[in-house]
Amino acid sequence: MADLYWVGSGPINLGAAAQLCTLALETPSAPRIKLTAIKVSFNGTTSTNTPVNCQIAKITNTPSGTALPSNYGPNPIDWDAPASLLTAAKTASTATPGAWTTAPAEGAISWELEIPPTSGYPEWFPLGYEIFPSVSSWVGVFLNAPQAVVAYVSLLYLE
Repeated sequence: MADLYWVGSGPINLGAAAQLCTLALETPSAPRIKLTAIKVSFNGTTSTNTPVNCQIAKITNTPSGTALPSNYGPNPIDWDAPASLLTAAKTASTATPGAWTTAPAEGAISWELEIPPTSGYPEWFPLGYEIFPSVSSWVGVFLNAPQAVVAYVSLLYLE
């Protein structure tokens, strides 16, 4: 049976009208992982704020960013499971807006949704419709907000 893991970005400052990769994962050479859920939330307070575009996509370069805080994972959901085999997990800096040393280049999009910045959105991908990134590759969550807002992104994945 596969083990389930959680990984999160922590708070990321989004600039207005600028796409930012908030979470980037480098998949292991084996086993192949599958993304089973995503959760995106915001600290927006104005009901007139327009939705934030959220995408899960392949990353076509090797990004250089900030290491995740150790408590943001990857963490096994079963505390007795082995450590995750992810090669790397990175996020944008805590600057306003967040920044990368080498920003992830967005490739093919596997999932997209417009999310109100005054709430958030969790989605469990239906069985058989999970996202399967290639082995030894990068996958990321890209957000584009019309107005500045703080975002929190997390993924659940099986390996």
